[in-house]
Amino acid sequence: GLTGASGQASIIAYDNLYTNCTPTSPTAYWAYNTSGTIINSVDLSGDGTQVAFVQSNGTVATLVLLKWKSNNGTLTAPVAPTSVVASSYRACTAPCMTTITFNGNPSDTYSFPYYDYGNDTIYAGDDGGKLHKFTNIFLSGTPAEAASPWPVTVFPGATGLSALGSPIYESGSGKVFVGDY
Repeated sequence: GLTGASGQASIIAYDNLYTNCTPTSPTAYWAYNTSGTIINSVDLSGDGTQVAFVQSNGTVATLVLLKWKSNNGTLTAPVAPTSVVASSYRACTAPCMTTITFNGNPSDTYSFPYYDYGNDTIYAGDDGGKLHKFTNIFLSGTPAEAASPWPVTVFPGATGLSALGSPIYESGSGKVFVGDY
């Protein structure tokens, strides 16, 4: 929940979390300043080499896709990953990232991104009551927010009063379930 800066990581991974590891205390595995605030959880790619999360610059939510590199940065000395456009993300060398701004420039305070491994898709809600769909997340193609009819208005109302919670995709029915926060 801290904003990334030159002396403050916005996202960090730890190693040696268990007592029988050497060394016996957790150590930073990687740490990055992505120039935003991450207040929700991350999604991992199937092979674990990438993460996806929603961050905010204070008012606008973006989906971030990040390729990490081990032994790269610490909590107080994070690395700034190379930022690339979405069409260059597949070919970038770790550590690198791309950001996709939510359509309509809304904020997202409560909705965790939900990754559908079967369709390489992420769903996330926003504070204005809309559900967003992002495609081509970890596997192939250019990552992007899906076009019309997305984002879908689930709960219209004033921003902050119609914020969505975290969605879940149910593959058997092909439906996305989400509630208001």
